[in-house]
Amino acid sequence: MNHQYKKAAAAVLAAVFVCSLAACGNGGKDGKGALTEIDPEEQVKKLCDYNGIEVGLAGNYAVTDDDVEDAVQAILENMGGGYIPVEDRTVVEDGDYVKVDYTGYLDGTAFENGAATDVMVEVSENNGYIPGFTDGLIGAETGSTVSSDVTFPEEYANNPDMAGKLTTFEFVVHGIYELATLDTLTDEMVAECLSESYGMSTKQELVDYARDYLEQTAESGRYSETVSAVRQYVLENSEAEIPDAYMDARLELYQKMMEADLEEGQDLESYLEDSYQVTLEEAKEQWKEMLDEQIRFELVFGLIAEKEGLEADEDGFSSYIQNFIDSGSFGFQEKNDVYEYFGGGDAKEGEAYMKELYKANQALDYAAEHAVVTENEAVDGTEN
Repeated sequence: MNHQYKKAAAAVLAAVFVCSLAACGNGGKDGKGALTEIDPEEQVKKLCDYNGIEVGLAGNYAVTDDDVEDAVQAILENMGGGYIPVEDRTVVEDGDYVKVDYTGYLDGTAFENGAATDVMVEVSENNGYIPGFTDGLIGAETGSTVSSDVTFPEEYANNPDMAGKLTTFEFVVHGIYELATLDTLTDEMVAECLSESYGMSTKQELVDYARDYLEQTAESGRYSETVSAVRQYVLENSEAEIPDAYMDARLELYQKMMEADLEEGQDLESYLEDSYQVTLEEAKEQWKEMLDEQIRFELVFGLIAEKEGLEADEDGFSSYIQNFIDSGSFGFQEKNDVYEYFGGGDAKEGEAYMKELYKANQALDYAAEHAVVTENEAVDGTEN
């Protein structure tokens, strides 16, 4: 697996963990912040064997030729191309693609945004149009004009004025088509559909693009499941003690972050009761459970990082922090914003904490890399 890719995956995973944390700031002794005053070596009482963890994947991450063909067809269909005329019949059947002009009428009058010309519609229930839209096309002859009654859904956000209305759609049927398969797809069809938008001009380029995309997606899913399983195993089979004072400090700082995010004049206790129907004390218990797991993650994987000599290398750490900026989830504009946020206004403290968290995620990467992974079996009984 590509090293840079793994780092990105771990960074995203860390973002999930950290998003649930408060912006913990100063609160330790001798100027040391609450986030970095705890020693993993002292607090971790039992560390499981994290090399060679056995992981059985539940997901099926194989990419088959059928998957690639489906992806190719989906790309072409989305771009409005890849259709081949049906030459051996002239009667529309369920599942066909039909090129039509259509006009919708309400009480005999054409309604706004209810008409189109030379559009390709799929004759099916799940074609992106309102239910029953293409039912009247089944059995129609090419070259003919047919009409059918269609009732809009009772709730129709696209045009609430049409919700629940009985309308009539008139179709002019120009031709019957089918989606190209990999056997029938040509370079010319790809170029016509994708050259301008994607710069593709050959069938092979499209196939390679679809396969690469599917394999990258599968690899990402496979690795995410592996990381999740490894994290769970290590935490369940290791033991770490969290000092009460440290938990109290983290909990207090979490509450302060929640209060800082409230609108001016808004009270946290009232906000929690109005928005989540919980009291402040009940919310604190929930926060404590979340923080307990997060802190144990920091301690256990922080110790693994120490044992394996994992350091916050400058380039990797810089990319890790940039991920928080690029995600757009926090509205960060620069790295100092990240440090100040996660340091409770103290950029130096925030940077120190993020480096420790980065090393913990490097350790999670390490354990995932050294896991013994067993793939799930495909439906047909072949291994992935």
